[in-house]
Amino acid sequence: MPRTLVFEDDPINSKMMSTFLHQAGYAVDFALKFDELVAMHTDNYDFVMIDVHSPALDIYTLRDFVARSKSYRCPPLIAILNSGTDKEIKEYLNMGMDGYIVRPVGVNSLRELVERITTGHTIPTPGHHLIDLDTTPMELNMPAKNP
Repeated sequence: MPRTLVFEDDPINSKMMSTFLHQAGYAVDFALKFDELVAMHTDNYDFVMIDVHSPALDIYTLRDFVARSKSYRCPPLIAILNSGTDKEIKEYLNMGMDGYIVRPVGVNSLRELVERITTGHTIPTPGHHLIDLDTTPMELNMPAKNP
């Protein structure tokens, strides 16, 4: 069973993310504080999702974490965004995040994102929207991988 590590300090968002990931067939561990995320061995996971809008996280700490993570075998890092403006998306992708999702998150779209990440398939380029007919819309993107 694929494993994910999620940094999400909001209990309601944590519960929703946990429910969706479990429904999609994934084991989930949570870091409720950013130091917990840093202390965990992220290489034990198939991907890591980070709420980049957490009040417990500043942009400089996140940049440092992403840079250090990329210096060793690190699973894909996915930014959890609230708005998903072009400027915000570019900022996190340029920082080194491997992809992003925009709230609200739907279970089918989350399942597709995770499946693509864990199987190494290319994720649609920025601007591609997926609609969950059974829940809510979400946007997901990862830059195209070079062949």
